[in-house]
Amino acid sequence: MQHSSLSQALLLLSVRKTKEVFGDYVSIYNFKQSVDDGATVALYYENRIPELQLTNKDLNEDLQQVIDEAELDPDQETKLECEFAREYT
Repeated sequence: MQHSSLSQALLLLSVRKTKEVFGDYVSIYNFKQSVDDGATVALYYENRIPELQLTNKDLNEDLQQVIDEAELDPDQETKLECEFAREYT
């Protein structure tokens, strides 16, 4: 079972247990209803990627030097490449 599946299963179990102890919801007032009523302002999400301003113009060369000096084995190099590809592309 994946981690997220386990977390979801535990959450659902917790909700079920809560309902067993306290009973079903008396009422449900959701976010959309509160916006429609004017009690809450609408919430908008804008996915933006911040612009980086590097101050080290030799960053790539410096990183390569550090990696070379680390004397990584091929497996470690592959893992490092994967991590950098995921974080910085």
